[in-house]
Amino acid sequence: METYQLQLIGWATQAQRALVDYAKCFGAVAADQNRLTDQVEFAVGQLQFRAASTSDSALFLIGHLKLWDAEILVRTVAEASLKLTYICVGERVEQEERTDEFLRMLPDLTRMKRHTRAQDLLGRLPQTASGQWRPISDVLIPSEELDALKARYPKERQKSVENRWGFIRIGETLGRSGTEFKELAGLAYLYGMGSHSVHQDGDAILMMWERDQREENRREAIERAHAAREISDILAFAFLRARAAYKAVDLDLAPVIEVAARYRSLEDEMHEAYQAFHALEYPESTNRTESRRSFEGLDPEGHPFIRRSSK
Repeated sequence: METYQLQLIGWATQAQRALVDYAKCFGAVAADQNRLTDQVEFAVGQLQFRAASTSDSALFLIGHLKLWDAEILVRTVAEASLKLTYICVGERVEQEERTDEFLRMLPDLTRMKRHTRAQDLLGRLPQTASGQWRPISDVLIPSEELDALKARYPKERQKSVENRWGFIRIGETLGRSGTEFKELAGLAYLYGMGSHSVHQDGDAILMMWERDQREENRREAIERAHAAREISDILAFAFLRARAAYKAVDLDLAPVIEVAARYRSLEDEMHEAYQAFHALEYPESTNRTESRRSFEGLDPEGHPFIRRSSK
């Protein structure tokens, strides 16, 4: 075990406790008299649950020094968190319309695409009488139902709905919203960096290779900082999800802010790891005040995508 791995395990363990505390905040959303409609509450609840579960998996990988693999999961958490926020922001009619798109229209469009792919695959497989390909053939849509779906979703409508739910487009929509979530448009950079790991493209391969070539002290410093950034993002997204849900039912944010404050010491400790990396790699430009401002991942007041507010 690497000497610094115990520190990362300690950070990950504290972050797991924070995820539980943020999850508890959602109880007030379900209990509020101004509660969400059933369908909206279902979508928000499932996105919160899946994001928290994936966050926990990412923290496990971070504790085991699988930082590049964790990067892929952090991107998944970002997607779930942004979609939850997109549903929550806006009036009730907008919440319901977006939930309908998310739970009904998008699955319809995906089902049509799955039908086409399954049809193509079955045409390439050897035909057998044993029903060997039943798991694939069962996803085919009966012709009458398929015609109805095509009539309901002409090409232009398909494109319009799918475009609205792209990660970058959601960020842009929130950026124009005029709400306290407008800074989320800046997540395009984080999303793009995560894409390298997802696709294992040349950039990802070269970044991973370059890190492996570093001297031990430089590699350890950047891995501490990398882990700290991933954990910071995970907790920032947990704060974002709770904040968006509270905003949807107009609840006072005090309980959510209290959770963030409870883990401020963790943020401080991880920030020290970032400073150590920055001082090692960029000694001529290290500015403690500026680097602090750029790394405020857990502090709702300083995080570039999350601002503290009483509402």
